[in-house]
Amino acid sequence: MAVELKDALIRNLPPAEKGNRTEVWDALIRGLGVRVTDSGRKSFVLMRRVDGKLTRVTLGQYPAMSLKAARDAASAAVQQMAGGVNPTAEKRARKAAAAALERSTVAHVVADFDELYLQKATRSAAETRRTLDRFAVEAWGDRQLSSITIGDVHALLDKIAAGKFEDAEGEMRGGPVMANRALAALGKLFSWSVNRGKLAASPIPRGMEKPGGKEAPRERVLTADEIEAVWKAATADGYPFGPAVKIMLLTGQRRDEVGEMTWGELDLDKALWHLPAARTKNGLAHVVHLSAEALALLQAIRDGAEKRARDEMKRRLPAAQDEAAKAVAAALAGRFVFSTTAGERPISGWSKALAKLRNASGVDGWTYHDLRRTMTTHLADLSVAPHVADKILNHKGGAASRGVAGIYNRAEYLSERKAALDAWCTRVLMIAAGEEGRGNVVPFARPA
Repeated sequence: MAVELKDALIRNLPPAEKGNRTEVWDALIRGLGVRVTDSGRKSFVLMRRVDGKLTRVTLGQYPAMSLKAARDAASAAVQQMAGGVNPTAEKRARKAAAAALERSTVAHVVADFDELYLQKATRSAAETRRTLDRFAVEAWGDRQLSSITIGDVHALLDKIAAGKFEDAEGEMRGGPVMANRALAALGKLFSWSVNRGKLAASPIPRGMEKPGGKEAPRERVLTADEIEAVWKAATADGYPFGPAVKIMLLTGQRRDEVGEMTWGELDLDKALWHLPAARTKNGLAHVVHLSAEALALLQAIRDGAEKRARDEMKRRLPAAQDEAAKAVAAALAGRFVFSTTAGERPISGWSKALAKLRNASGVDGWTYHDLRRTMTTHLADLSVAPHVADKILNHKGGAASRGVAGIYNRAEYLSERKAALDAWCTRVLMIAAGEEGRGNVVPFARPA
């Protein structure tokens, strides 16, 4: 039997019996009712026939929706139904359309592209994904992929080529080579999207001119005097960029690989750094030996991080020191080594830091990647075999992987890599002290 719904009546409706629902119908608007679950949740519903089929529409929950609002919504829905429109079906269609729009945003399509193509089909999956995230998602993330025009592409690439692309941290990124890499990554994304039916056509024309022009390979290798000057400038600069630059020089690893290092990747007891595949340019997991100086730098940072975490844990757990020690180790595992936010985020502001180090060292024109090339050149001078140097650098297409050797040679040369990086560390420290590098050669002690 229908009754006139009133707030007092609705408030006092008891929960339904376990596993059941009760409904009370309104006498003023036919089909309007309140449904009560066994947990006591109350919602307004409307039951009417549309084209001969009984249809239920959920209007909203009580008390978030008032009784007056429910009657207004019911009256509007009744008018729709009288015209043959099913409000429930319309709501589902709107949700489906919204979901389809969300799946078509640049950010969502990039994620699909990575999962469905990059991770399965390309060697440079991680690098391509980073490039797309850094530029395309940053610039266009919420836009529909289909809305991107050739004009948008040119505007983005021009900014990157000029080194004037501002990222979320306010740092200016880019350069001619990076613009070319961005064009290649965007071309892959748009071509895949066309093949998957997400786009009718790519906004990038075939044979589009590279925004950064023809690339001439950099050949900059720091001299002994320049290494000494940069090392001293890094020492004076201090944490976080100073030791980060030193780690780059000592290990030969890339800027972002060092800058986004986490404590969970490091085994300081074994002097090893385990780089996961997701963080390397070629998508291959990599093990890096930590020489004595690299280990000392990281241990000093670790000691400071542990002290700060331990002090915090003592405040929280003053009577449970063993638990506090375990909590410190667990808390640091996922934190970034080089950070200005207590390990929550990796450092940013690399461009400003580089400018500061160039000025302090008096060495102009060098880049972070030049440190990697410098180490490689000195490894050759130390008589380190090319296939060992390639393994240190995590080069997938190096001397040890070409031709027949690449099929059968799966050796990692860990002992040789350790000896090489130890010899390089010795040379760097002697150069930094002004004792070596101007004609003297530190012998490379090959493992027995």
